[in-house]
Amino acid sequence: MTNSRLESFRAMVARNPANPLAHEEGTGEEIVRDLPEVTHFVAGLGTGGTLSEIEGIYYAAFPRVRGRSLDELDAENRRRIGRTIGRMHAVGASRDAPHRPRLDVKRYISEPLEILMASGFIPEGLAPRYRDVAVRIADAAAKALLAARVQRIHGDLHWGNILWTPDPLLVDFDDCLVGPPVQDLWLLARGNSEEARKLREDLLEGYELFREFDRSTLALCEPLRAMRIVYMSGWIARRWADPSFPPAFPMFRNHNYWNQEYEELVQIAEALG
Repeated sequence: MTNSRLESFRAMVARNPANPLAHEEGTGEEIVRDLPEVTHFVAGLGTGGTLSEIEGIYYAAFPRVRGRSLDELDAENRRRIGRTIGRMHAVGASRDAPHRPRLDVKRYISEPLEILMASGFIPEGLAPRYRDVAVRIADAAAKALLAARVQRIHGDLHWGNILWTPDPLLVDFDDCLVGPPVQDLWLLARGNSEEARKLREDLLEGYELFREFDRSTLALCEPLRAMRIVYMSGWIARRWADPSFPPAFPMFRNHNYWNQEYEELVQIAEALG
């Protein structure tokens, strides 16, 4: 209408940065002046979005939902999860997320590896071998990741982030990434065993009812698992000064921990050829 009628005007208040600033500098003062008995005032309506802000802190509030985890999942419930992921990815592919991290070897191997090599957590005799096998996996994964179609994904979709309400509900999107959709599948079916392959097949059977899946990207399952191993160790090392981390990860300074991590990486690297 604004294009066809010269006398019309579109305010675009939701996209105008002066709009929230006017409330911060004007409406707030008016409330304090006219309602002196009010000590606290919180408003999250009127923007038309889910993101709100108070005193420079951004937050989102959603209805409280009760859910539970399932100890065992049969094939049909796995297909139900696949359908839920397929629907999520159909929405995720509708637009880019330029401000979210990208799933690449720089973020998931190079940067955490640099932290680990400088931290001294890895036993001295093991550190060079750990670095070499991580770099080898990074080199193998980089080309495949560049060739894969990417979109908005959950990024950290393990079993602990699925609640049943009674339908599957995906939670904890704070690690939302732009990456290949297979990232949201391999975490639910880790490894390359027959059981893991059967689980992935059940997930995909439900997934493909809502969205096409590039099955060639299943070859990324093991490289992505290796990337997560390095990334998570780097994440722990980076936050070790947090008093809650040493008691939460008591094995992190143990030689057995690093030997097991290294052996996992070697097995993945050997499988990649």
